Amino acid sequence: MVFFKSTFNVHVDVGEDEPEEVLVSRFRREVFRAGVIQEVKRRRFFENMKDKKKRKSQEAAKRNRRRLGLLHALLH
Repeated sequence: MVFFKSTFNVHVDVGEDEPEEVLVSRFRREVFRAGVIQEVKRRRFFENMKDKKKRKSQEAAKRNRRRLGLLHALLH
């Protein structure tokens, strides 16, 4: 049994005459944006505490770089 700390609520509304290919592509895009694929790949193997801390640190650095980039863009 797998318990998730966060839930992935991917919701795609179906149009009246929307082709299945378009619907599937929109669903795949939403799943990718929600991070479901990345989370599944991460949970594929056991992650020890050292690797977990390293991943968390890398994620935090990535978030901070993104924030600094947005802040820099707003100031100029």
